[in-house]
Amino acid sequence: MSRKPACRLLRISGVAILAAVLVGGRSRPETLYKATELGSGNISFSHPSGFYQEPFYLKIKAPSKEVYYTLDGSEPTRDSLRYKGPIYIGDATENENVLSLGEDISTESVTYPKEKVDKCTVIRVRYYDRLGGSEMTAGSYFVGFSQKPGYEGCHVVSLITDPAGLMDPETGIYVKGDSYTGDDWSGNYYNRGMDWEREASFQYFDEAGVLRAASACGIRIKGNWSRRLPQKSLNLFARKQYSGLKEFRCDFWGTGYFPDTMTLHSGGNDTDGKLQNRLVAELCQGMDFSTHHYVPCQVFLNGEYWGLYDLTEGYTAHYVSATYQVPEKAVVTVKSSVLEEGDAHRGEELVSALNGFTNYTDFTQPENWEALAQTIDLDSLVQYYAVMIYCGRHIDWPVENTQLWRTVTPSAGFGDGKWRYMLYDMDSPGLTAPYIHHDTLETTLEASAFFRNLWENEEFRSLLAQAILDLRETTFAPDRVESVLTRLRSSMEGPMALHDRRWYSTGLEDFYKKTDSNLKFFRERPEAIRQILAQYGLL
Repeated sequence: MSRKPACRLLRISGVAILAAVLVGGRSRPETLYKATELGSGNISFSHPSGFYQEPFYLKIKAPSKEVYYTLDGSEPTRDSLRYKGPIYIGDATENENVLSLGEDISTESVTYPKEKVDKCTVIRVRYYDRLGGSEMTAGSYFVGFSQKPGYEGCHVVSLITDPAGLMDPETGIYVKGDSYTGDDWSGNYYNRGMDWEREASFQYFDEAGVLRAASACGIRIKGNWSRRLPQKSLNLFARKQYSGLKEFRCDFWGTGYFPDTMTLHSGGNDTDGKLQNRLVAELCQGMDFSTHHYVPCQVFLNGEYWGLYDLTEGYTAHYVSATYQVPEKAVVTVKSSVLEEGDAHRGEELVSALNGFTNYTDFTQPENWEALAQTIDLDSLVQYYAVMIYCGRHIDWPVENTQLWRTVTPSAGFGDGKWRYMLYDMDSPGLTAPYIHHDTLETTLEASAFFRNLWENEEFRSLLAQAILDLRETTFAPDRVESVLTRLRSSMEGPMALHDRRWYSTGLEDFYKKTDSNLKFFRERPEAIRQILAQYGLL
């Protein structure tokens, strides 16, 4: 069983929340879902958000008799349902599918559910008084889920947001919408920035069904090519404008870290298996580059089951500061050769200097090699490239999907001003049977001027070859990979069966096929990579 997150009293839509108590693994309304007065918000629910065996009636308390609520994720107004007495809360699965029938969510083929998807009841509440409308309070209620398959060992996330912000042709972030031009790389979901961020209520339940975190947050579509897929990844942002907080006050991964940004990752290019990112990150923990942590979550969007995701932390300055004990304001990150975060002026200077130095320097000269060692942490560089080359990553790497960080001004420890690598995007080409014999050295040399310059240096070639050979015997030793992959696959079978039925109306055939292909890759890659190194005279 996974380690339970340690959480604090949290706010959602302007209220503080007390977690439910457990009775026999299920939440029970013995603790009033109380609100601490914040501004004009002072709303109480009789039952905390959570999982219940039997239907019940939800009571709402507010300092005004003029209370309104919605059950579709929209913001309550005076035109919404008016609260006149307890609200019946039962298994919402028998309600008609709504979001699941969206016809404008992808340029790819969409398989619509053949049955009513699992649902929870989501409610948003607001009251009105002489000061106007109060802040919203939100709740999510899962009734009868103990008998439903696919949730074993999984955490659950409920996202509640105005449906128009998702599906409206003009403003919806999840649809092709008005921004679609006929080009597959167009559509509302390809728009970026704050204008395409929507406020949402985020609730996170552990594998026992207990509410562990809740907050208002911002959501955006994440990814590149994968934005056009029916199930899209979502970035979650903690912001003061939504919740009064700059971070999500929960230790989601048992690392002691409270994130400011998280991703609900759909699997990207690894939609059939959904394990490549998690597998490689787990295998590479402790190496000299950053790795993500993953928690599998069954996600509900405005109460409708939206499939299996991995919840992971964002690579932000906040993350770097907490992970490496450096000042957050001193952190600069670069992604695909472009400044991602940090001081705009100084950051741009550093990134420009890095790009110029790496792409146009002769590293066969001893003084330049020494300068490189003072600019980039060589252990991080060599280990990172060794992993990516071993895993057969290519096409959209290394020119794209490469991220590094450093501090602006040198200080002690990891604040030494050297660039260090951050591993991500292992769901893209590589890691499957067709790439067992892929010569990643060749494709990396073709794609990257920096790598070509490095390759001319005999010491680098020697360090890289030794790191790759070490991976064969340690990190990616076939028996080790098989043990981890088998464990992960076994834990995902039930959740993936539910997911595949929702999105593809199929069984687990594609899941087994993809993960078998991953396993075959790691079984046969050691000999293939040895042969590749031999071709370059590196044995």
